[in-house]
Amino acid sequence: NPPGAKLVLAGVEKGNTPIDLKDLNADTPYEITLHLENYKSLDTTIVLQEGRNNRLTLALIRETASLSVEGSPESSDIYLDRTRIGQLPLLAFSYPTGSYQLKVQKPGFNSMTQAIQLDADQLLPIQIQLLPKSKGKAVLFSTFLPGAGQLYQGYKGKGMLLLVSALATAYLSYDDFNTFSDSQTLYD
Repeated sequence: NPPGAKLVLAGVEKGNTPIDLKDLNADTPYEITLHLENYKSLDTTIVLQEGRNNRLTLALIRETASLSVEGSPESSDIYLDRTRIGQLPLLAFSYPTGSYQLKVQKPGFNSMTQAIQLDADQLLPIQIQLLPKSKGKAVLFSTFLPGAGQLYQGYKGKGMLLLVSALATAYLSYDDFNTFSDSQTLYD
């Protein structure tokens, strides 16, 4: 566990797990080694018992690495492959090895995304400097569509509230105008 580990039995590669091995001798010790990328290799010795289905389940342990992310602005959210792992500064955070997309974001600032590789027993230090988003663009967006500037800045709650309020006001104005027009037509 997990499946797909390369099995080496008595120095001979036999294939990937899960695997059925036949023609093995009972009461004979066999050295087993399992290899899987991003997992620690596992070495063990087994002795099969005659007349039994000798099923063996082994669990591999995931290799870990350390990640430090520092910079500004403080309290920016840090994500690895869409999983939030903390806020700036993040020091010596232990995480399974592998390739990830690192994303750092904070409302009012441009987010930063980069591919990273966490290698076993290594510390990966990363420095981040998020740049503020343009307030002029936010004002321009809000001029044409209320709430769009807040959405651009990353304030989704405020932006959606203003956008829905503006659309509701526009609908009510349109409805009142139609009611007035209908009343005017009936009066005439």
